Amino acid sequence: VRFASCKALKALWSYLNQKGVNSDKIWEKIKDIVIKTVIASEPYVTSLVKMYVQKPYSCHELFGFDIMLDENLKPWILEVNISPSLHSNSPLDINIKGQMIRDVLNLAGFVFPPKEDVVASSISASSSSISLSSFEKERCKAMIELFPEEKMKRSYFLSHKIPDEDFYASILDTLTPDDVRILVETEDEFARRGCFERVFPSPCSSRYLRFFEQLRYFNILTDQWEQKYYWNKQRGIDLLRRLCLRNFHLGNVSDSYPLWSVPKSQLRNELHLNGFSKPEVAKLGNPSLQKEKSPSSGEDLLQAFKLTACQSGLPVIRSPMVTEKSLLPQSLSSLSDIALLV
Repeated sequence: VRFASCKALKALWSYLNQKGVNSDKIWEKIKDIVIKTVIASEPYVTSLVKMYVQKPYSCHELFGFDIMLDENLKPWILEVNISPSLHSNSPLDINIKGQMIRDVLNLAGFVFPPKEDVVASSISASSSSISLSSFEKERCKAMIELFPEEKMKRSYFLSHKIPDEDFYASILDTLTPDDVRILVETEDEFARRGCFERVFPSPCSSRYLRFFEQLRYFNILTDQWEQKYYWNKQRGIDLLRRLCLRNFHLGNVSDSYPLWSVPKSQLRNELHLNGFSKPEVAKLGNPSLQKEKSPSSGEDLLQAFKLTACQSGLPVIRSPMVTEKSLLPQSLSSLSDIALLV
């Protein structure tokens, strides 16, 4: 969510504050309207995404919300433009819309196309440096395919009709490779937001989950992640970086670094998960695969790996393709590069 211009928004809030109006409350109400409006259209949008979008990181949309304040300064939504005008016919337009267009493009975070698309547009480029090796293509495929344990975890957290907050919070106890990929992209997107303000997920977005026509796993995951790490983002980012450096996001699992399994307490109950039979649940929920304290279950993971430190205090990413002299500190904005390229 963002106003047409950061400067114009600050000027409006400054004017209202001078009049004794609490502008923060107005902004919170506006955000509430925007969230509920998007949630109302979520089933329709989701169905179109499933129908037309082939890759999860290639779909972005800019909406224009027209909000009116009445005489009591209560916000009302007038309309939502799915294709807001971005034409700039004056210096004021350039100042307002230029910054927004910049932030939109940065927020989208374009990813290089696969080799097949590049070759189709330019056959001569097939032998250039932009082509991908067969190993890299297989690695990309592996990122899309989910482990049975990952599918079961999703079904498990969507199977409870009336879950409590503690149940939702346990979604972070043991992260899966796909969880890490999503959380990395979430943090990387947040770092590219510019003057945009992310309103969902947020530390207080749990109250909106009940408005969804169908609860979705990644809404729960990212909501709980924000609640746990919003006020200490560096700790969450360090956790994800260590996971990526171990190639866990690519499916590099082991006995000391296991996948998620059904909690032992639930195996004693009549647990029904969509798409899984009782024997499959029991097999994938084998207590022998569970540890009393899994390395992927939160804070202990922060001490699980040792990284080379640099002067900035950030970890250094080592690659077999670079020499010692070319090592650079890993920045926040390239977290998704780790997930895609490590």
